[in-house]
Amino acid sequence: MKMTWRNAILFLSVVTLTAAHPYGAAFAADDTAKEKMEEAANDTKRATKKAGRKVKDEICEMVDGKMKCIGKKNEARRSECW
Repeated sequence: MKMTWRNAILFLSVVTLTAAHPYGAAFAADDTAKEKMEEAANDTKRATKKAGRKVKDEICEMVDGKMKCIGKKNEARRSECW
Protein backbone atom coordinates (compact mmCIF):
# COMPACT_ATOMS: atom_id res chain seq x y z
CA MET A 1 0.00 0.00 0.00
CA LYS A 2 1.40 3.36 -0.99
CA MET A 3 1.66 5.75 1.93
CA THR A 4 0.00 9.05 1.10
CA TRP A 5 -0.40 12.11 3.29
CA ARG A 6 -4.01 11.21 3.95
CA ASN A 7 -3.10 7.68 5.04
CA ALA A 8 -0.22 8.96 7.18
CA ILE A 9 -2.46 11.47 8.97
CA LEU A 10 -5.15 8.84 9.52
CA PHE A 11 -2.61 6.38 10.90
CA LEU A 12 -1.09 8.94 13.24
CA SER A 13 -4.55 9.99 14.44
CA VAL A 14 -5.48 6.43 15.31
CA VAL A 15 -2.18 5.81 17.08
CA THR A 16 -2.48 9.07 19.01
CA LEU A 17 -6.06 8.43 20.09
CA THR A 18 -5.29 4.87 21.13
CA ALA A 19 -2.14 5.84 23.01
CA ALA A 20 -3.78 8.86 24.66
CA HIS A 21 -6.33 6.69 26.44
CA PRO A 22 -4.72 4.67 29.24
CA TYR A 23 -6.73 1.56 28.40
CA GLY A 24 -7.07 2.16 24.66
CA ALA A 25 -4.98 -0.75 23.47
CA ALA A 26 -6.47 -3.13 26.05
CA PHE A 27 -10.03 -2.23 25.03
CA ALA A 28 -9.17 -2.70 21.38
CA ALA A 29 -7.76 -6.15 22.12
CA ASP A 30 -10.85 -7.14 24.14
CA ASP A 31 -13.19 -6.03 21.39
CA THR A 32 -11.23 -8.02 18.87
CA ALA A 33 -11.32 -11.16 21.03
CA LYS A 34 -15.04 -10.68 21.68
CA GLU A 35 -15.74 -10.16 17.99
CA LYS A 36 -13.75 -13.28 17.12
CA MET A 37 -15.74 -15.32 19.62
CA GLU A 38 -19.04 -14.01 18.27
CA GLU A 39 -17.97 -14.69 14.70
CA ALA A 40 -16.91 -18.24 15.60
CA ALA A 41 -20.24 -18.83 17.33
CA ASN A 42 -22.14 -17.52 14.31
CA ASP A 43 -20.09 -19.72 11.97
CA THR A 44 -20.82 -22.77 14.13
CA LYS A 45 -24.52 -21.94 14.23
CA ARG A 46 -24.63 -21.45 10.45
CA ALA A 47 -22.79 -24.74 9.83
CA THR A 48 -25.13 -26.62 12.18
CA LYS A 49 -28.21 -25.25 10.44
CA LYS A 50 -26.77 -26.09 7.04
CA ALA A 51 -26.01 -29.67 8.12
CA GLY A 52 -29.52 -30.02 9.58
CA ARG A 53 -31.12 -28.83 6.34
CA LYS A 54 -28.96 -31.20 4.32
CA VAL A 55 -29.97 -34.18 6.48
CA LYS A 56 -33.63 -33.15 6.23
CA ASP A 57 -33.35 -32.90 2.43
CA GLU A 58 -31.66 -36.29 2.15
CA ILE A 59 -34.33 -37.95 4.28
CA CYS A 60 -37.07 -36.30 2.24
CA GLU A 61 -35.53 -37.52 -1.00
CA MET A 62 -35.27 -41.09 0.33
CA VAL A 63 -38.87 -41.13 1.58
CA ASP A 64 -40.80 -39.02 -0.94
CA GLY A 65 -38.54 -38.84 -3.97
CA LYS A 66 -36.57 -35.97 -5.38
CA MET A 67 -39.35 -34.20 -7.32
CA LYS A 68 -41.73 -34.00 -4.35
CA CYS A 69 -38.98 -32.59 -2.14
CA ILE A 70 -38.17 -29.88 -4.66
CA GLY A 71 -41.84 -28.93 -4.64
CA LYS A 72 -41.89 -28.82 -0.83
CA LYS A 73 -38.81 -26.59 -0.78
CA ASN A 74 -40.38 -24.19 -3.26
CA GLU A 75 -43.63 -24.04 -1.27
CA ALA A 76 -41.70 -23.34 1.92
CA ARG A 77 -39.75 -20.54 0.25
CA ARG A 78 -42.90 -18.99 -1.16
CA SER A 79 -44.58 -19.06 2.25
CA GLU A 80 -41.53 -17.35 3.82
CA CYS A 81 -41.71 -14.55 1.27
CA TRP A 82 -45.40 -13.85 1.86
